[in-house]
Amino acid sequence: MGEVISASQLDMKGLTQLNEVFFNSWINVLKKENPEMPLNTLKDFELKKLESRIKIFPEGQLAFFDKEILGGINSLILGDNIYEIPKKYCEATNNGYFINHNPAKKFLICTAIYVKPGNKGVAKKLLSEATLLAKDNNLTALPYSRPAGFREYLMKIHGKIPKESLMTELIEYLAIKTDKGTCIDPVIGMHEHYGANVEMLLENARNDPESCNFCVLMSYPKGYVVKV
Repeated sequence: MGEVISASQLDMKGLTQLNEVFFNSWINVLKKENPEMPLNTLKDFELKKLESRIKIFPEGQLAFFDKEILGGINSLILGDNIYEIPKKYCEATNNGYFINHNPAKKFLICTAIYVKPGNKGVAKKLLSEATLLAKDNNLTALPYSRPAGFREYLMKIHGKIPKESLMTELIEYLAIKTDKGTCIDPVIGMHEHYGANVEMLLENARNDPESCNFCVLMSYPKGYVVKV
């Protein structure tokens, strides 16, 4: 069945596995953000960031374990209102180190969720624990998410990435719903399916080719826990 645990409970083997899942899930973005860095060096660099996140806010760094590490979620606490949340991913996460984490603030910012391919249901269990953490600490859970299918959609519709009106294109994309009433985007739609709402579209928020550099700030209702 597996279980969600704090990443602080992991030994170095477990931390290396967790970092491997994270690295493989985000490799296209990480390479864009660090184009000159060899992959092995980049992976070690990300492990140091993971260790920093655990040291600063261990309760917010979660891992799903079932004989091996199958996924994880990163989060920190920021902001007294939603408009205080930085519009650039690097600023919101302090370049992934979470040094700006402030337990006196009101929002649990979930900055990344990552799952080893082929493990259906792990993301939901991780989000359930993250939203429970928010509820237990009187916080509102805010996924700092990404429209991962946006570039693919634009290429299908236009055959290229338009140079203008990308925000309008994104609004139209997010308005396209599946039969279940959630966004067709695999990431945004997942959060909507579990109960989250779109709060803010952030342009040029991260060097992310799949999302055309957009991030989407979302929110789960305060006190709400994703059911598993």
